[in-house]
Amino acid sequence: MPSKELAAPTVRGLVPFYARHGVAIYQGAWQDVVPKFRANSIDCLVTSPPYNQRLDNLNGSGIHKRWADNMRERAYADSVNERIYQAEQLVLLDQAHRVLKPTGSLFYNHKPRYRDKHCLHPLDWLRQSKLRLRQEIIWSKNGGVAVNCRMFCPSDERVFWLIKSDAFRWNQSQVGHCSVWRIPKAQPRDHGTRHPCPFPREIPRRCIAATTTAGDVVLDPYMGIGSSVAAAVEAGRRAIGVELERDYCEAAVEAVERAAAAV
Repeated sequence: MPSKELAAPTVRGLVPFYARHGVAIYQGAWQDVVPKFRANSIDCLVTSPPYNQRLDNLNGSGIHKRWADNMRERAYADSVNERIYQAEQLVLLDQAHRVLKPTGSLFYNHKPRYRDKHCLHPLDWLRQSKLRLRQEIIWSKNGGVAVNCRMFCPSDERVFWLIKSDAFRWNQSQVGHCSVWRIPKAQPRDHGTRHPCPFPREIPRRCIAATTTAGDVVLDPYMGIGSSVAAAVEAGRRAIGVELERDYCEAAVEAVERAAAAV
């Protein structure tokens, strides 16, 4: 007998782009969507925001030019004044603190950036938030492309695990992953998408398995092509995804449908 489909965690006053298999997808900017969520309603938040990498300044030739062109065409506007960018990220973190349950966790994928001879580190703004840093996880991507940057070629990013209170949920069965995650960077061709920076699904899989239980609600305010929400479906959790681009919303729907069919 097939298992009962989980109810999608829809939000009052918002019309979802998609609502099935325990997943609600909203097309729009998170700034217009997440503030409408009830406080203390989310069990886990997994996300990877744009990194503010000044995409309009990217140059190159050959494969690097194609990558730069695709980034400019398909990515979010990613050349915001850095002070404005960090202020916006702090607003997101404040919203995360509001919507997370006391038992909830936020996993925030970002990386150190280098600009004008200075390192811009995510901890610069994470330390200003109401959330507390529980752990800094190293995501080793097995290679990099910045070979002309006069430093060791960057081949890692960070996954910052932040908590709202000491009552955070932790599933001890996941302790064996340790704090360095060797996960190859996802390629657009692997997902049949032109998204320039697809999020490898293994990252949200681990986050969800470690800090949630069956039926819990996972939120990704920068959903992209749906890696986090599809991982939630695989794990028997419910999920909410927020995404600005319609093409990516459609790709996320396909990812959710495939994940649900495989469960």
